Amino acid sequence: MHHRITRHAAAVLAALVLLLQTAGIGAAGAAEAADDPAQVVEERLIDARTLDLTVSSPEIDTPVKVRLLLPPAWSKTATRTWPVLWLLHGGPGDHTDWTANTHVQELAAPRDVLVVLPQTSPCSGYSDWYNTGSGGPPAWETYLLDELRPLLESGYRAGTERAVAGLSMGGLGAMKLAAAHPGTFRAVASYSGAVSTLHLSLDGGLSGPDLVKGAGAGATPTGGASGASPASRTTPRTRRTCASAACGSATTRSIRPPGWPVPRSTSRTATARTPVRAGSGATRRRARRAARTRSATARNASSGSSTA
Repeated sequence: MHHRITRHAAAVLAALVLLLQTAGIGAAGAAEAADDPAQVVEERLIDARTLDLTVSSPEIDTPVKVRLLLPPAWSKTATRTWPVLWLLHGGPGDHTDWTANTHVQELAAPRDVLVVLPQTSPCSGYSDWYNTGSGGPPAWETYLLDELRPLLESGYRAGTERAVAGLSMGGLGAMKLAAAHPGTFRAVASYSGAVSTLHLSLDGGLSGPDLVKGAGAGATPTGGASGASPASRTTPRTRRTCASAACGSATTRSIRPPGWPVPRSTSRTATARTPVRAGSGATRRRARRAARTRSATARNASSGSSTA
């Protein structure tokens, strides 16, 4: 799906970039990809700050593209590393979606952040596929975090400070990868993310299961048989991940669920949004209960006045 991100989404994206930039300069680390089966088979310099890679991996049926937005003074032979922002496309997008439909290049240009735009397949789900029990390719989650990540860290000066964001299917992928691999990303953001593949549409539109079936041949995306990759098992889990989720429609009609309190200041854009923070579930529940109590009190007062 091709969307243009809203002003709020752009602000969140800018915040992710600034968060990474505060990570500072990283020292060159050990080459983790010595035994990495994935290989870069082609490099193509699009312009001075945009580099396209073609990567071959046994986890994917065919070579796939990865676009890199290079930070100032970047070099493959640099003695330092750069923090990394992963941006995931929606279905059926590709590695060019973010540069074609947003101003991400302008946003990243003055900042010391390496932006990674990987290509996957339509309805990849950014998951390892079940394939009716046979497993095997495509294994997108394994490819991205266990192969592409160390490949970029060993050969393209990617650092270990990371954030991930995505649009539509990419929003699902961003949230999924951050949740399945605690500590791997400092921050995560989802823009109109299809965060539930089991969601049933209430207006007759496509539902999550329909999209999964549309991938064909009884293939079902899963989190993998082990539930977590070696990368997540060796990642420190003590640091929290900042999270943000935004969604909206083409109209100014609110899509806030019934019973939710109206914010004191509402956005002038056509976007309804709900930041997701650690521990915010209890806060939202209390707010909904308070709103229901106020509504019931108002009804009772109105009923009493009518009786009088």
